[in-house]
Amino acid sequence: MTRPSISGLQWFVILAVASIAMGPLRFPAYLSQQMDQHGWVLLLLALAISLWNTYVAVRLSSRHPEGDIAEWSRLYLGKFLSAVYVGCIAVYFFIWGDLTFGEHWLLVSYLQLKYTPVYTIVLLVMPVVLYMVWKGIEAWARLFLLLGFVMTVWLLSINLPQLRNIDVTNLLPLGNFGLPRLLGKNMLTIFYLFKGFAVLYFLYPYIRSDKNLLRLSAVATVTAGAEVMLSYLLPIMVFGYETAKTFTFPYQESMETVPFLLLPFEKLSFLAPLFFVLVNIMILIVCVTCCSQALCRLFNTRRIKRMYVIVSVLMSLAFLRTLTVNEVDRLVYITALVFGIIFVLIPNYMWIVSLFRKEKTG
Repeated sequence: MTRPSISGLQWFVILAVASIAMGPLRFPAYLSQQMDQHGWVLLLLALAISLWNTYVAVRLSSRHPEGDIAEWSRLYLGKFLSAVYVGCIAVYFFIWGDLTFGEHWLLVSYLQLKYTPVYTIVLLVMPVVLYMVWKGIEAWARLFLLLGFVMTVWLLSINLPQLRNIDVTNLLPLGNFGLPRLLGKNMLTIFYLFKGFAVLYFLYPYIRSDKNLLRLSAVATVTAGAEVMLSYLLPIMVFGYETAKTFTFPYQESMETVPFLLLPFEKLSFLAPLFFVLVNIMILIVCVTCCSQALCRLFNTRRIKRMYVIVSVLMSLAFLRTLTVNEVDRLVYITALVFGIIFVLIPNYMWIVSLFRKEKTG
């Protein structure tokens, strides 16, 4: 049976979307509150570290092209520690999906759907997610490519018009670039942004050609970095950091300043709920896929479709409990720390160990 495959362009879109949308939607508020107008320093640092970890992910995965991290981690960690590690990965992707849905739901209800019960969105989103993962990686990779073009048009439509309203002096004074504030929990910004490279550890065996994989992955990460940087800087340049940090979702508020005269509604943000539902579907597809693959390796079963159903049902039940803003904020910091251990420290350790092994291990 031929293994399903995805093209380099499809991987580019998957990584770019994951790197943008798997970061918390409230991070512009976090950075504005903690770093004032200097949060871009942390963003650049987070991007640089993400590029390094993307390099590690490509190099480490290329040594084991026939399997995912859940399979070959035992070569570096041993059988028991590998089982614990894979279990942590599965739990992480599950919580990642729960956090992503919870935060997107907060934003959608914050915008327009204040009186809509959460189960209606669950019933709308999760059958689509289950259907796409059931159809296989090739099917949902094509969906990502299609929606990637939609996202590109959308992001250009909401970012470029805002440039007419900006005042770059709101970024001044540069001063010490906020360096004294880099310590403490602000450093966790490094681990809760640009997390898309973690998906490569599961999708590498399906990527059609790895000839330009590192370059494609780096460009996708930088592209995501540009959008994330804009989502932080635009509200500050439009409103000033003192005002921007008072908003629950600053990027959404700056979007409200843009009239969209070509369609019969006043503000472009009218379309935002639909856009965020589509993005949510894309991210949940990734989370269900990676979580299910990890669980199949953990329990040594090949019944991946059954696992898709189990994970999707459990996620749906978890989504019925709506997260508050404070709960989302706490989960962001906790999962950032866990992510740093699971997908930064341990893979870097395995990569260093792999440097002393001459042969590839399948």
